[in-house]
Amino acid sequence: MKRKAILLTGILVTLMLVAGCSTRKNTAGTRFYHALTTRYNVYFNGNEAYKAGLQAQQQGNKDNYMEMLPLYPIGNKETTGIGTSDYERAIEKAQKAIRQHSIKRRPIRKPGRAYTDEYKKWLARREFNPFIHHAWLLLGKAQYQKGDFPEAASTFSYIVRLYDGQTNITSEALIWLSRCYSALGWQYDAEDALNRVNNDSLPLSLAVPYASATGNYLLGSQRYKEAIPHLEKTAKNEKNKQQKARCYYLLGQTYQLLQQPEQAYQSYSKVIRLNPPYELALSARIRQTEVMPTANSRKITGKLLRLSKDEKNEEYLDQIYYALGNVYLAGKDTAQALSAYHKGIEKSTRNGVEKGILQLTLGNLYWQQARYAEAQKAYAEAIGLIDKTHREYADITTRSEILDELVPHTNTIQLQDSLQHLAGMPEAERMAVIENIIAQVIARE
Repeated sequence: MKRKAILLTGILVTLMLVAGCSTRKNTAGTRFYHALTTRYNVYFNGNEAYKAGLQAQQQGNKDNYMEMLPLYPIGNKETTGIGTSDYERAIEKAQKAIRQHSIKRRPIRKPGRAYTDEYKKWLARREFNPFIHHAWLLLGKAQYQKGDFPEAASTFSYIVRLYDGQTNITSEALIWLSRCYSALGWQYDAEDALNRVNNDSLPLSLAVPYASATGNYLLGSQRYKEAIPHLEKTAKNEKNKQQKARCYYLLGQTYQLLQQPEQAYQSYSKVIRLNPPYELALSARIRQTEVMPTANSRKITGKLLRLSKDEKNEEYLDQIYYALGNVYLAGKDTAQALSAYHKGIEKSTRNGVEKGILQLTLGNLYWQQARYAEAQKAYAEAIGLIDKTHREYADITTRSEILDELVPHTNTIQLQDSLQHLAGMPEAERMAVIENIIAQVIARE
């Protein structure tokens, strides 16, 4: 008898599920069934793929610590593309969940039920699967992390329209929409998206994401002072240890840019205390030397020189000598600064953007000193190493083109001046100069 009861119960449950699986019906049973199926089947697999993509992206991300970090790793151009297969799987699963489990048909009003304002709002909804918004958000997030910012912005804009009136959902979508617009460089639209977030009803769980997106927007708008409290809140509440260290490093850079050395030093100290990957910790130590009082220049240069002699830092000598050159330059010792920058270029093993920044710095110094031949060479090297999105790329490209035309003429003038000066010397002095030049050529060969 008991066995028959269990069997009968199983048959009844199966019949209920079969009857409830159609999205053309909107009953408590169908909503429960499709919410459950969405959550523990398609969405679960998509979300796992999304998390795998985030992990791969974080592990594969390479930051340029000689310049301002982007708040999010996806802000690095080279990071776009890492984890793509995982994000595509997440997108596929999210789309499948929406396609198979979205309930758009309105329910039949129950006789006798009070027609309250709350019930009216519920009936006016355009989506009745109580879990499907997670699939929509997953779709937009995966598109964003994949680097497809226009597509992600389109998805989040649709979510805002689809869930109009459900502030918990629309607030999260607007926060992510702002991130998409910031990534595209559309700062006005990013600000507008944040202004549309209803702060009075913002869930506690979205307070930090809102602060993060706001800080990101303000940094993109170069409103660094206003960004500080939002960055502080983001760094303090970030749960991922590596990202937390990146946030504090960016905070230190922002304080440094605002010429607040003490706060910058403290932020870099927090980076080091988090025991992040070695390159980040080393970069924080290097940055600390840049914000120490110039009265301690001897102590600072000594510390940097000690770092340069450590075998562990062989790969990062370009950063160390760049910092050393900056210290000399701050002390008005241009000759030593130039020597340090040249040493950094000579010791660079990565031949990447770090070397490009050194060449750019050299080019700017030579340009200021009207040493145009050296500036031309440095700029030509820098253009091939830094990204076209670099803030000085357009300027140095223009300067390089000008110097390509100017330098042959200045070289000719300098040569003629030198020859005339040499010709006007007494013969003994002239021969001594010539012999010295020959000796230098032999030494180089």
